Amino acid sequence: MINDVLSDKQRVTLTLMEYNNLEIGEKIQVDQFTIGYVQEHIYTEDGFQCYVIVDNPKKVHELTLLFKGSTGLRYLSKKTFTDEWLATNLPILKAMLLRNGIIPSQLKTASKSLKLIIKRYPGAKIYIYGHSLGSINAQYALANSKHIGRFGNIYLYEGPNIYLLLNRQQKKRIKRLRSRIFNYIDIYDPVTLGFVNNHDMVGQLKYIDSKLITPIRQHMLAAYEFDDFGNLKTKTIDENFMKSAKSFEIMMSMINSWQVKLQRTNELSIKQNYLLSQSIKQMILEKINKRRF
Repeated sequence: MINDVLSDKQRVTLTLMEYNNLEIGEKIQVDQFTIGYVQEHIYTEDGFQCYVIVDNPKKVHELTLLFKGSTGLRYLSKKTFTDEWLATNLPILKAMLLRNGIIPSQLKTASKSLKLIIKRYPGAKIYIYGHSLGSINAQYALANSKHIGRFGNIYLYEGPNIYLLLNRQQKKRIKRLRSRIFNYIDIYDPVTLGFVNNHDMVGQLKYIDSKLITPIRQHMLAAYEFDDFGNLKTKTIDENFMKSAKSFEIMMSMINSWQVKLQRTNELSIKQNYLLSQSIKQMILEKINKRRF
């Protein structure tokens, strides 16, 4: 399978192609490797997008799925980063934290779409790439798939950890896929919320050995560094990771103090909803306020 021989650097290049306006039938090439041809562009009313790339349009053996992240992110200012990005992702982050069973529609759509893709291409091995919102959608879709044997490796970049959003059965499925899911996290990225250790998460933690740059470039993988062979530089959990984990745990402590009301009504008061939204925004702002766009 062609996806198995790509370097880390080539996989990052392929992942970021999800932000291009790929055309049906377009040949997808990364360096000397032909990944395949765009067979479908799934684009639903709730904003979910996925490119389906086949190795051979006449007889498909290998599928490459690019789960698309929030569009236009590369061109945002500090203000629109917090406003526009959060407009799309804040409901997902709140659902993840509250664990109230309310699943945003785009995650459900991603799950349904993956099921349909699996059915449309029987026998094909499936490789998945997702960045940002694409990572979120891929995490949830995988947690709902019963076709564990159909997947090759899955590469996820710079998305929040949605493990807390999953029920017991979904977590069980994800654990069966753990060895094939690689979840890349740059702790300086404002988007990477919810990671407190290397096991309560979707897949295996790949902690990026990065440097501090501007927030948008940080999120768009510009701080990723590779050796001469295209291997991505990673590291073990350090003090910066633990500080980020501590901030998240403080937020969870606040939510736990509201748990009696949540168990009774599945709702927060207007004030509590406001406080939760502000806390999420504050966590993101703390990561970007000391930097310039």
